[in-house]
Amino acid sequence: MRRFSIVPLLLSCFFSSTLLAEERINQINYAAVGNVPNDTMKEIEETVDLHYRRIIKNFNVKDMPPVSIKIWQDRNEFEQSYGDDAKYVQGYVVQDLWEARFFNGRPELGLGVVHEYTHLVTLAVNPTFNNNPRWLWEATAIYESGRPPVPDISKLKCFSANSYPTIESLEQHPFNIYKVGYFLTDFIISKWGHDKLVELVKSNGNINLTLKVTVKDFEKMWLSFLQKKHKLNFSETSEKNC
Repeated sequence: MRRFSIVPLLLSCFFSSTLLAEERINQINYAAVGNVPNDTMKEIEETVDLHYRRIIKNFNVKDMPPVSIKIWQDRNEFEQSYGDDAKYVQGYVVQDLWEARFFNGRPELGLGVVHEYTHLVTLAVNPTFNNNPRWLWEATAIYESGRPPVPDISKLKCFSANSYPTIESLEQHPFNIYKVGYFLTDFIISKWGHDKLVELVKSNGNINLTLKVTVKDFEKMWLSFLQKKHKLNFSETSEKNC
């Protein structure tokens, strides 16, 4: 009889180690900096809880470090925590601390925090991915979080029969990615699947290497996709800013 007693012990060890690993991956700590209302912190936690497991799974992350989410109530203190060029920043990540930081500047912050959390997940995939390249860094987080919301494509001002936001221009005019980022990621996943998106993150957006097409062909295929799926109609003229 003694030779069978090791089975429940081994099973117990297996499940214990599995639960510990899962607990580590799922560990998210929340902290309010200043007098952030309790309802705000509760909304953030509930919203992140709805999304973060899916995002970890989508990016096939097996070892997600514990994450801290900090919410600032005072704008000046938040900007001081960021440093230079903080005027337009609502949230950012601190990679070496595995922190997502956000300013409590509007109602329903949850999806904005999910956006920053997605950045951390992609850094677990590729530690060199931080704004490298910016277009894919933001596009992945926009798609997974739904923040900022998907705009009405007919109202975007950067598409015409002769001009459109190229990958190069999205690096030169970085705010445009917040308008077209969802559409770019939607195209990549629809055409190649989520696994290829993960590979693209790993290659720092190397389209030629990962997707086996030139950047120019990628852009043409994207425009065709936008016309078919999202009913994009070209205007006669376009502007640099979407």
